[in-house]
Amino acid sequence: MKNVKTPPGMTYTLEETDLAVTSIIMTADKEEVVDFVAPYFEQTGITIGKTSLFKFMTVLKLEVWLSIVAALTVTGFMIWFLDKYSPYSAQNNKKSYSYPCREFTLKESFWFALTSFTPQGGGEAPKALSGRTLVAAYWLFVVLMLATFTANLAAFLTVERMQNTIEKQRRKIGRWPLWHLIP
Repeated sequence: MKNVKTPPGMTYTLEETDLAVTSIIMTADKEEVVDFVAPYFEQTGITIGKTSLFKFMTVLKLEVWLSIVAALTVTGFMIWFLDKYSPYSAQNNKKSYSYPCREFTLKESFWFALTSFTPQGGGEAPKALSGRTLVAAYWLFVVLMLATFTANLAAFLTVERMQNTIEKQRRKIGRWPLWHLIP
């Protein structure tokens, strides 16, 4: 048996031991005595603190969210305007469309612009070329905004998780005898 300096709260004697599996919390004092490996599954308990229901909104800046709302509003208004005043729209050219077509009232236009952000899509698009061109450009904007949000969300969650790991490593380096050699 070896005499081992034990940290407070731990009493044990070591013989020839190759492996031990236990639920023990790694601390600086215990790491001086025992060689720990990275945990395979770490469940640290319940986190108690303030969490915001709208944390996902912090992924993009306020200016970006406001520009998305502005683009949605302008697009909804323009779809209504183009469908109402275009001579080639379904409501102004009823003899060209024998089947019932979607009438883009102001409410329907805003609903179309809003639901274009969902994977389901906005439904039936305007019939006039001007309305279709506007909708195609808006759909491109929607795809770019969704891709940007998804990428920023992934980066946000990764950086948040990495911050905790970096802080843990900095604490460990502070106990290392050659810590002053690291830039």
